[in-house]
Amino acid sequence: MDTQELRQLIIKELPALMQSNEAFRATILDISRAEFADKTETESRLNLMMATHEQSMAKWDEHHRALIKLTKSVDNLEQRLEQKIAEDRQNREESHKQMIALTSTIQNLALKSESRRESPQMGRKPTTFGRESTAMDGKTRRGPPKVGRKPTTFGRESTAMDGKTRRGPPKVGRKPTAMARKPKKSKKF
Repeated sequence: MDTQELRQLIIKELPALMQSNEAFRATILDISRAEFADKTETESRLNLMMATHEQSMAKWDEHHRALIKLTKSVDNLEQRLEQKIAEDRQNREESHKQMIALTSTIQNLALKSESRRESPQMGRKPTTFGRESTAMDGKTRRGPPKVGRKPTTFGRESTAMDGKTRRGPPKVGRKPTAMARKPKKSKKF
């Protein structure tokens, strides 16, 4: 008998021998245990792997739902941001148009004001806004006093110790002329 015929015979007769002879079956199983796990150990490992896989899938589903929720939240924020940017852009454009209109109005008013200064209307009195002053020379002038003009006294006069009458308030820091000055103390060495 050659090896090929022997193999075919073992494959044909082995299942029947394992079912009928308990000792033969235990021997074959002991030989194969070093290489292969038995049915109960294999099933427990498979059950453990399935439980781990189910837990992983549950966690994955939970994370996936959270990711979808965050994605929707980011999309909503992005839409609101885009709306806010569009509103701000529109407000800036409106403000810019208003600034241009105000600038144009100011320029027109400035041109009108310059043209009125250059060509005064005949017979029109200058406005003083109710401010009139009487100068030292007795003339009544309208408007604020001009720069370089002597100030008006408005009836305030003072007589100094030297007998001279001066108009206006006394000057600050002025020393009276008629008073005797104290002599300076000389330092002794």
